[in-house]
Amino acid sequence: MGRLSFPAIALLAGVLLGVISAMNALSSVGLKPVTTTSKWSEWQLSGGNATLIYSLGHFLGDGQLPPPKSARYFVRSTDEDGNSLRVDCVYVVEGKVTPARWWTMSVAPAGTLAPRSELSAGEAVLSQDSNLKVTISARPASGNWIVPAERGGLSLHFIVNEAVLGQDISLPTITKSGC
Repeated sequence: MGRLSFPAIALLAGVLLGVISAMNALSSVGLKPVTTTSKWSEWQLSGGNATLIYSLGHFLGDGQLPPPKSARYFVRSTDEDGNSLRVDCVYVVEGKVTPARWWTMSVAPAGTLAPRSELSAGEAVLSQDSNLKVTISARPASGNWIVPAERGGLSLHFIVNEAVLGQDISLPTITKSGC
């Protein structure tokens, strides 16, 4: 057996370092807390972000198409008390509707981006003062209802597409109403 040549070793080392740096970038970019007081996190999908390709890699790795660059993608996996969201509990999601062209709210198994059930702006019923109230429950509920489909933990995803300029995005609260 011959010895490996220097160019082959350099190429192998380069590939190995490239894989390690890509894996590091994938694990360190994307989901960032919205504020220090909020329990919501946001996927960084803006076009000016140098690590955008790695953020989009999370979606592609989970078998999902990434949302458009005009969208803001929020995720939450805890209720107002800081407890993890669970399929066997009932949650009420409430808040003022964000002025946007379109929004979608969905639930997915914890740690994934693949929605199992969703509610969008076109099918949601709002109160007279434009407040949104959604029940997340495995059992039927009146009004807006999202059904989790898996056992264990879940996360709530809120995608706002083309929010009205100058308007703050209002993120809803999540309150556990029973288990």
